[in-house]
Amino acid sequence: MRVVIQDGNLWRPLFWFRVTKDCSVYLGPRYKKVNEMRVGEIQPNKEGLMRVGYGDGSSVEDPDILRDAHISFHGSGITHAGGERFQISTLRELARLDLLCFALFQKLDSFQAIQTKQIRKRDVCLAYPIDQNKPLAAQLYASPIQKEFTPIRIGSAEFQINLVFIYQNLDLGSLVLQLVLFHGLEGPWPPYTFMLFPFKDTEHASVK
Repeated sequence: MRVVIQDGNLWRPLFWFRVTKDCSVYLGPRYKKVNEMRVGEIQPNKEGLMRVGYGDGSSVEDPDILRDAHISFHGSGITHAGGERFQISTLRELARLDLLCFALFQKLDSFQAIQTKQIRKRDVCLAYPIDQNKPLAAQLYASPIQKEFTPIRIGSAEFQINLVFIYQNLDLGSLVLQLVLFHGLEGPWPPYTFMLFPFKDTEHASVK
């Protein structure tokens, strides 16, 4: 399944994702080619805020990782991204809504455009009002099935979209993914797409 954003008369797939029977989640960007990737770890300050510099992190040189730049969240909570391995919440035993990752996208023209006739049946197509003065961001959450879903509200966002995907009859039950797409704070769009993960294993690095 791809998330596709309308850009004038064109459509631009931003990323794809899928859920497997063992409650694992896979996702990846829709780039023609990943030319540069950096990984690193950051810690929140006393106010609980994190500041990420565009040049931070160590460069990934492995051509296999650059060629297949996808992210996997295993049902056990083991996550693979950018050649790193770390632990997040266990997807098979979720008791509440839990953040899997945060993304801040680079400008849409970095993503390959497609024509309307190239849209697939399973694509999620969004006519999102792009604001060139505010970078596009997303948060992906996982949760167990609930009787009702409360939209996640980003306080700083003037406009946002909440998408809920329900996966049932998995090997160990069910899983719900909730995707929030919104504009970030006013400022320049980043030169790269940033991915942040709230990891729980301090022996391994988080990834951006």
